[in-house]
Amino acid sequence: VNLSQNECHMSVAATAAPHARAYELALDEGQMEQEEEMRGSPWLLEPAHAAACVMRANLFRHLEESARSGQKLCVWDPFCGKGTLLLEALGIAMGVPPASPAMMMPFQQFPEFNQMHFQEVLRSLQLTPHPDVGEMLLLGSHEEQPHLVHLANLNLQAFARSVPRPRAPSMWTQAWAPPGSNEAQDLTTLATQRLPCPTAFHSLPAASIAERIRSHRPLIITSVPYGKKADARKDQRAYKRFGQLIRSMDVRDVYCVSAREDFKRLTGLDWRAELRFSASGVWLELLRWTGREASELHFISSQPRVRKKRKEVRPKDEVPVVEETAAEDAVRTANHRKKPKRLAEATQEE
Repeated sequence: VNLSQNECHMSVAATAAPHARAYELALDEGQMEQEEEMRGSPWLLEPAHAAACVMRANLFRHLEESARSGQKLCVWDPFCGKGTLLLEALGIAMGVPPASPAMMMPFQQFPEFNQMHFQEVLRSLQLTPHPDVGEMLLLGSHEEQPHLVHLANLNLQAFARSVPRPRAPSMWTQAWAPPGSNEAQDLTTLATQRLPCPTAFHSLPAASIAERIRSHRPLIITSVPYGKKADARKDQRAYKRFGQLIRSMDVRDVYCVSAREDFKRLTGLDWRAELRFSASGVWLELLRWTGREASELHFISSQPRVRKKRKEVRPKDEVPVVEETAAEDAVRTANHRKKPKRLAEATQEE
C-alpha cells in the first residue's frame, strides 16, 4: 500500500517468489534439510541467477552449432556445488517452466479464481523442448566435496521426478558417464530415465574429468568458490589450477561467476565481464574468457617504466639559498667598506 497526494495505490503479489523451483519441492524431508544447510553458503548461486547466467552464455547457439557439425555439446561445471547451473541449463533446453502446477500460487486465493478454467489452461500448455536437446552431455564435478556432489545427485533425481510431461525411456538410452565409475554410472542411469540427455555429477579430480572429455571440446559454465576467509588460500590455489587447466584444453567457451578480483590475476587469463548482479549483498560478475592469456594483452609492456622527475616546488616565503664563492665574498666585502667614504664625500660637496 502506497499513499501519495491523497491517492492510495495498492498492489497484490499474484505469483510466488521467482527463485522457487519445482525440483526443490520434490525433495523429501531429509533431503530438504541438507538443502537448507547448504543454502547459506555464500558462493552457491540461487536458481534465478543461475538461469540468467546460462542464458547469457548462449547455450542454444552452442547447441545448434554442435548439432550442425554432428557433435555432442558437452557442458561441464567443474565447481558444480549442488548442481544448480546444470539443472537450470537442462530445464531451459527442455522447455520446462521453473514452477509447477503443484505449487500453490497467491492468485489461487483470489475470490474470483476459477479452478476449472485454471486446469483447462494447464492442459492446453505444450512444452516445446529444443530440437537438439538430445545432443547435450551435462557433467558436473567438484573435487574433494563429496557432500555437495551427493546433494547435486539428489537434486538431479528430484528434477527427473518433477518433469511435468512423461518422457519415453526408449528415446534416451545412451546414458553417458566417465569410464571406470560404476557408482556414478548407476546414478546417471537412474536420473536420466525420464530426461532427454545424459546428466551426471562426480567428485573426481578436475584434471581427470578434463582428460576424459577432451575430445568433446566442452562448454564450461561454472561458479568459482569465494566468500569464506578461512578457505581463501585454498581458493587461490584452485584459481591457479583452473587457469592452468583451461590453457591445456581445447574449449568452445568458458564462463565463470566470480566475486574476487584476484581470480582474474591468479588464473593468468584475460576475462571480459558479461553480466553483473548482486546476490546476498555481494556483487558478482559473469566473466567470459576472451581466449587470450594475460601476458598477451596489448597494454602490458615488458620494458621498464621510466618515471619522470618531479619539479621541485618551493613555498612562496622561502628564499633560495645561494652559496657564494670566495671571489664573490671578497667583492661584497670591498663594496661594503667603500660605502662610508662615498657618503662622506657627498656631505663635503653639499
